[in-house]
Amino acid sequence: MKTAAGVAALAFSTACRSPAPSGAAPEAVVSAAVESSASSESADAPRVESAEAGVANACNAPSVQLLVAPDDARDFSRFAGCNPYEPFFAKWDEEEPTASTCGRSADKRHADVAKMLDAAPPLDETTAAHVRAIVQAGRARGRRANVVGLVGDSITIDHSFLRPFAVGSPMKVTMSPAVREALAVDDAHTIVDVLRGTLGGDDSYDSFLAPRAAKVGARIPWALQYNASMHASPVEDLLSSVSPAYAVVMYGTNDAEWYLLSPEALAKEFGDALRSLVDAIESRGVVPILTTIPKHARSKRFPDCPEKGGGGSNLRFAIQTNVVSATIAAVACERALPLIDYRYAIDPLLDHGVGGDGVHPTLYHLGAGVLDDDGLECGYNVRNFVTLRMVKLVRDAALAP
Repeated sequence: MKTAAGVAALAFSTACRSPAPSGAAPEAVVSAAVESSASSESADAPRVESAEAGVANACNAPSVQLLVAPDDARDFSRFAGCNPYEPFFAKWDEEEPTASTCGRSADKRHADVAKMLDAAPPLDETTAAHVRAIVQAGRARGRRANVVGLVGDSITIDHSFLRPFAVGSPMKVTMSPAVREALAVDDAHTIVDVLRGTLGGDDSYDSFLAPRAAKVGARIPWALQYNASMHASPVEDLLSSVSPAYAVVMYGTNDAEWYLLSPEALAKEFGDALRSLVDAIESRGVVPILTTIPKHARSKRFPDCPEKGGGGSNLRFAIQTNVVSATIAAVACERALPLIDYRYAIDPLLDHGVGGDGVHPTLYHLGAGVLDDDGLECGYNVRNFVTLRMVKLVRDAALAP
């Protein structure tokens, strides 16, 4: 039997050591500039930005390296002894009923902005160089350096994700001084102004109102499936209609509930699908920004413990979600891509930032545009903050001389 510590890093370490596929997707032609930026990386060992324990980056993702509670397990060793007294079941019992009151409940979590910034760390030299190479290749395709595309499932298509920041939105937008500083692009503006298109220039476009390659219930293969009404796949349609320089990608929640596989098989199945999506985006001159996913909490659709005969359970899907999230970090490391470690950012929140359905993030009662100490106790609000922070950092790297 594998040790708990060994399996905890299984999906991360295995995928991070896997070489990139030798051939691109059939429709993709990877530019020479993009290929050369990663050619110096060894296929036999993971790219490591820092050997210092606890440093937050894609190759040392804090959600993989630092989260070691029972509900962070990535193997099925707990199946045999699963019982109603599991410590994370007790946590669900205690926190799930009040998770929707985040930011105003008696159980205050006091938003830790510094920890959230660890979930969206500055790019290391290798990733920054790779970002610049992709952006350079994208300029020939007319990609817009001040525009971001959004790719994902229901957690991405939801109006709480970034739409509050659109021009003309009636939703409240507030930033604490620490948040404003983290998102500042100059003394007077933040990345929100850039992505709204209100600063002018040829790249002006409101990213927050743009179409999204996202769908409720979508798994990762959907993004690349041909759609007859679009005459393209959802991702191809997004990249041609919006022409962003960057694309924030978050899949995995539905994938983790779809498969009944071993952790090793799930990591391979999902990892291969994610690499195909990364190839499709990157080869078109767009920077993929990968995002880890929230934990699976209690869903009333499933029993907590596995039942005889197999099938889904909250314990199984909690573990499978952990495996998928670690695989996302591993692919970001392997491909020298920016990573938003959303899972880590929301871990301290009430019920880990997940609402009563056990799947979707919580939302502050005044809206997801509230990025102050109260709002940042809620899942969607934190996603908006760490996403905006990483887009700022990626844009900074892309525009660097």
